[in-house]
Amino acid sequence: MQHYLQLMQSDMELRGFSSNTKDYYPRHILRFLKHWGKSPEAANEKDLCTFLYHLLTVEKLKPATVNQCNSALRFFYEVTLNRTLNLRALPRFKEGYRIPEILTPDEVMQIINTCSNLKHKCILITLYGSGIRLAELTNLKISDVDSKNMRLFIRQGKCKKDRYAILSKANLDILREYYRAYRPKDWLFEGRSKGSKYTNRSVQLLICKYSKTAGITKHVTVHTFRHCFATHILQNGTDILQVKELLGHTSISSTMRYLHLANSEFQKITAPIDVLMGGSTDG
Repeated sequence: MQHYLQLMQSDMELRGFSSNTKDYYPRHILRFLKHWGKSPEAANEKDLCTFLYHLLTVEKLKPATVNQCNSALRFFYEVTLNRTLNLRALPRFKEGYRIPEILTPDEVMQIINTCSNLKHKCILITLYGSGIRLAELTNLKISDVDSKNMRLFIRQGKCKKDRYAILSKANLDILREYYRAYRPKDWLFEGRSKGSKYTNRSVQLLICKYSKTAGITKHVTVHTFRHCFATHILQNGTDILQVKELLGHTSISSTMRYLHLANSEFQKITAPIDVLMGGSTDG
């Protein structure tokens, strides 16, 4: 079993997969191999499909997780085992789009103000102030803070792309205060031991902790801060193309969904029933 996972790891390394993919794919394959209980060579498309159905109906995993497992199985069989699969026999679960919950600016400040730990507060402000992803935050180095041009250098973000994110004055001020207090060596946000990188899991836990302490009943994750950043700057009048660049989106369609969250255009629309009944058009 370990032999197969090592081969798969090498295949992913050669293709430059992200750290998240290199972490998740082997977990899915290990789960399948334990469930299957035989040599993976003996499984066919029907067996793989039965396993995916088991994940969805018995283990009650989310459709997105089942689809991720589907991708892992395809890669494992087609690349690592060099098998040609009938992909039509491995359908992907059709996921609906749900509008994520967004915090108001006041709710964001509630969370930030609840935080008394300087490092934690700095992390929260950096997430909301720049709209960067979780892995992009934990991969920041001191040298990535460009105070002269007021920007953060995002090194090899999603899809292995470099880009710049915005560095606000408030973010820079607290970063300077944090640096004077902690004196990080290389990574901007260090873990418990000097020189180690702050973990993604630690960021997730502090978001959960301070959201509950602030009395926020909405479901808040690290990515919520990114959604809030995009939505709030759109509400403040930032052009959609600028938002696309700041978020590092490849396609404008990924950015367009924030127009629904911003709701700014909807507020300008007068419903026909208001016209007919003489209602106000002032929004």
